[in-house]
Amino acid sequence: MEAMHCPRCREPVLNEVQVGTIAVDVCPECRGTWFDTGELAATLRAGELPAELRGPTEPGPEEPRSAVLRQPRAHPAPESDLPCPRCGRVLDRYWYAAEPGRTFLVDGCRQGHGVWLDAGELELARNLLPRFAAEAEAFSRSGKLDETLGRLERQGLADRLRLEVTNIIRAWLGR
Repeated sequence: MEAMHCPRCREPVLNEVQVGTIAVDVCPECRGTWFDTGELAATLRAGELPAELRGPTEPGPEEPRSAVLRQPRAHPAPESDLPCPRCGRVLDRYWYAAEPGRTFLVDGCRQGHGVWLDAGELELARNLLPRFAAEAEAFSRSGKLDETLGRLERQGLADRLRLEVTNIIRAWLGR
């Protein structure tokens, strides 16, 4: 496989770092990380992270470590100008876990090759997991999960019925 270059710094070749059974790609300069499809979820489920993927270990003199981890690197533009390290197309920018203002922006390949997280954003994602788990459990207990699943099941049935009726009409019309 051809070496990948950092989409942010452009020049450095990304280094492979093992996380359990997978290898993610980390920039030696900016410490951003490229996650091929499925690798981010696997990394978030992993136990201890390698040092190359952990947030800053030494905070600045004026701020505690927790403040450093809450402040991801600023994105200079509202739209991404970063190229996908796999296909070279410009990455799309979207909110992690689709929560504008409550999470942070990540850059992802529209072709499905993966996502880019700037230094410190993986730590932010890991810190958000307990909150998401608690919200999912509360949603499940509220009865809304069963209601939503029932609606989706009925919608699926309606879609299949609509398709069958469409096929019958097409056959009847000889198309």
